[in-house]
Amino acid sequence: MSADNTQKFIGTQEAIGQIYQATLEPELWLGVLEQLDCQLTMAHERDSDNENIALLSEHCRRAKEITRELHSHQEQTTTWKHIVDHLPMAVFFVDHNLQAITNNARGDVLLQQGQYVSVNQQQQLRLSTPALSKQLVDMLSSDSVDPTQGMQLDADANVLLMAVPVQKVEIDAPLMGASMALLIFTADEKITPELDVIRSLHQLTHAEAKLTHGLCLTHSLAEAAKLSGVSQNTARSYLKSIYSKTSSNSQLELVRKVVGASFASMGFACGVKDNSDPYKSLQLPDRRRLTWYEYGDVTGKPVVVFENVGGSLPQHQQHIDYYSENNLRVLVVIRPGYGSSTFKQNIDCGSFADDVVFLLDHLRIAQCHVIGYSVGGAYATVLAGRYPNRVTRLGLLCSALPWRFVQPKNLAMHQRLLVNLLNVAPDAFRFIMSLMMRSTFRDPTSFYRKLATQVYKRDAELLSDVKWQQQLGGQLKHRLMGGVKVYVQEYLLLSKDWSQDLGEITPPTLIWHGDEDRLVDYTGIEEFSSQFSDHSLQIHSGHGHFMVCDKWVEFVSECVK
Repeated sequence: MSADNTQKFIGTQEAIGQIYQATLEPELWLGVLEQLDCQLTMAHERDSDNENIALLSEHCRRAKEITRELHSHQEQTTTWKHIVDHLPMAVFFVDHNLQAITNNARGDVLLQQGQYVSVNQQQQLRLSTPALSKQLVDMLSSDSVDPTQGMQLDADANVLLMAVPVQKVEIDAPLMGASMALLIFTADEKITPELDVIRSLHQLTHAEAKLTHGLCLTHSLAEAAKLSGVSQNTARSYLKSIYSKTSSNSQLELVRKVVGASFASMGFACGVKDNSDPYKSLQLPDRRRLTWYEYGDVTGKPVVVFENVGGSLPQHQQHIDYYSENNLRVLVVIRPGYGSSTFKQNIDCGSFADDVVFLLDHLRIAQCHVIGYSVGGAYATVLAGRYPNRVTRLGLLCSALPWRFVQPKNLAMHQRLLVNLLNVAPDAFRFIMSLMMRSTFRDPTSFYRKLATQVYKRDAELLSDVKWQQQLGGQLKHRLMGGVKVYVQEYLLLSKDWSQDLGEITPPTLIWHGDEDRLVDYTGIEEFSSQFSDHSLQIHSGHGHFMVCDKWVEFVSECVK
């Protein structure tokens, strides 16, 4: 073997070893990326080493499968096995088309016995009668699903079905793709929350909670009164107060709400929706679910915001007072596949613009200001071009650019390497992206510290700030709770044409960019801006891609003037 071939062999083996080591230590993503780039560079210099690239790509594909299996096993051992599978009622997880994702052991029993539920050849969940199935479809099709709502399946058997929106699914977990948890309560099960849980969730007195606990056990006021050690008259008096506090009108409704809220609050895969939570959702014409967050004044000037890739920025909680004081109604629309918005194959800016206009019609908003940050700028731009009569003004903050305006040599090192990898070895690219996301979830501080070494001064300062690391990591984890595939998909989108003639965009456009941005090539921003018929461009000295952390309020104020 020649010296050159020996070096090539050793380099390839080192890269393969590091690929598999990263399945257990995703924090090694940057080192793996550099190794792969080194191999790609050597192959390019030889101009004939496609076999080596194919070999590394295949190992990346296998490593990604191993990573997913390891993570799925961990999720099953912790969350699924110890919580969901041991709940004392049947639980079925379904998507927006009632496609069965998975169920617990009690659900298996009902299916085997042919009781109440079945799964058809298309793997769709069906209830015992067509009429009940229709009720379920109607419930899931409503714009807002209350986690405590349910319906009686069988009056004689006293069986209840409860629909709970899935709001939290860990990345690549067995529950991925589920949008609803269906809880089935049957007569042979005593589904009774603990007394302390009832009391704390519904702000009841000890005596009221004790009576409610008895009702959950017996479904009889007389029996519940005996268990509580009070007379029926006293129990009726307590019941009036309990009805008032729980907004209930009957014993059945009370038990349903108490049981539903108690078990949903366990947080195994679902969450009880707090009235103060700005999260909202509706069903699109194709039955996908679109979610958004609202902040500020509900009667104020509407401002639609599109987030960056991954959805970690902008942050809004610290600006709520500003939004309200300035009469702004800020709507953060969550793109398909992020958060609880239903994933869509082959996402593109145009189809998402259609989704957003459907939302605006639903909210009876004729016109709005539209702001896009980073990759969100692509979606905002296409929305303004496709529906100019709905956009009062377009704001682009550190916006991504169509690929023809980008010079990869000006990007941060890891961005440049990812672009090279995407074009030559897509499987390796997907593996690196999955490592990056897992690294972020496991240790946000370490991830953002690595990222800080790739950018200029102000961006590095922000990424090294522990407060920002926690906030960025927390929001990113929520947005990517359905898996990293949408993150990869959006990166792929960046390398494609936006299918929008920028010269046809008529709403006035405000464009801000930092001159130290290494995550988006700012050198092309002037040529990009010049394509708009009515625009104002400001280059901010000493600021990079995370200028949104310093100047968000200032930018919004300028946009809505």
